[in-house]
Amino acid sequence: MTTQIADGVAYQGKKFLLCGCNKTDLFEPRNYGLAPAAPSTACYRGWMAEYAVSEVLALQDLFVFHDAGSPAKNKRPNGPPINTIEPTDPNSWCGFNCVYKELNIQLPFTGGLLIAEGFIRELAVNMGYHPFWKFQSVLELIFENGKLQRAEDKSSVAKAIREEHLVSGVMGRRQLSDDSAVKTWIEESFSLNYSLLSNI
Repeated sequence: MTTQIADGVAYQGKKFLLCGCNKTDLFEPRNYGLAPAAPSTACYRGWMAEYAVSEVLALQDLFVFHDAGSPAKNKRPNGPPINTIEPTDPNSWCGFNCVYKELNIQLPFTGGLLIAEGFIRELAVNMGYHPFWKFQSVLELIFENGKLQRAEDKSSVAKAIREEHLVSGVMGRRQLSDDSAVKTWIEESFSLNYSLLSNI
């Protein structure tokens, strides 16, 4: 297994990583005529997004490996235009063949996002996405129809969860007693879904 490339989020002049989304409908490339495929083990879903948050949530840049059906076509930018913007060559170490820059697509998202910075290297596990509790600084952003309603610092929640995991596990891993627990842990590692922390 391999650590997955995380989406980026620009907020208040800083660059964060997206570590959680409590809904599944933040963005879907297939709705724009794309056919994402894994360019490497570091991106099984086949795409990576750069979002920006001001008063609204917007998709700024999109990196994707668009599978056009043949190896020759897949070696160059081959995706359909998105809002008249043509893809260019991303020169990506990960193997993406298209990048769409400055899309500025406002997303009508309702729900919560967890964004984080300050990854704690000692907790690195080479599988899936890094959960929010492995970061020093964590914010929860709450949206209604794409408009930012509030931002709350959840760093203390991340710290409490981190301390709980470190007591019961090793190097960020939980104590896993049987095959079903291992399967659940792997599935959770490849999911960004979380329950809202707003009331914590």
